[in-house]
Amino acid sequence: MKAWMKHQKKMKKIVVPRRFSLTKLALLALPSILLGSAKATVLTFDISGPNPLSGGTPLDPAYGDRVTSTIDGVTGWEYGGLGGMTPNIVVDYNGGIDLWGPGYGDLINVLGHQQFAVPGSVDLVPDAGYDVVLNSFDIGGWNLVDYEGSVRILDGMGMVLYDSGTVTFPGDAHLTFPPSPIQSDTGLKIDLVFFGDNGIDNINFSQSPAVPEPSQVTLLVLGLTICNLRRRR
Repeated sequence: MKAWMKHQKKMKKIVVPRRFSLTKLALLALPSILLGSAKATVLTFDISGPNPLSGGTPLDPAYGDRVTSTIDGVTGWEYGGLGGMTPNIVVDYNGGIDLWGPGYGDLINVLGHQQFAVPGSVDLVPDAGYDVVLNSFDIGGWNLVDYEGSVRILDGMGMVLYDSGTVTFPGDAHLTFPPSPIQSDTGLKIDLVFFGDNGIDNINFSQSPAVPEPSQVTLLVLGLTICNLRRRR
């Protein structure tokens, strides 16, 4: 009898933690299941390799759309070396901005403008069912001169998610924005006041599946709990 009871205690030590661990592991994995793995695209504006471009080079409006590799096999456009997987994001450019080689801070191949004090923006638009995540971008001043300006990030509904306020952009270096990644399912707009005085480069963004509604998440957790209770009987 004592031997049988001892055997039962050992079985409990093995089985009970295992039952609880199934639900625990499932709940810990839930964020990964919902969000998926994000890989970043970087708009380096190296449309013909890393060689510096001539000032005022026209920008093809399709640059950055639905990127599936770090180098486009047809156009040769480059997108940095961070995975380059944003097939559900379209990029729009506004304000007549074009490409420049050196001249903006310490950046090479930059989105700028032929005139000073021109407002412009870069829009990142996700497909339905996806979020766009803006990780970072760089801004430098023109021709070794420090220029003042500001940058804002808005969602697709026009809500301001980040505002730098008045900033002095260095003419011999660059500043990186935003302080932390910003995510939206309605799109994101990088709104730069005074294009021409300042240029933007290395726009780093990624995508992820949109997070389900809370009710859906609740149902999923409830289902996992019911399954666990049935296993315990």
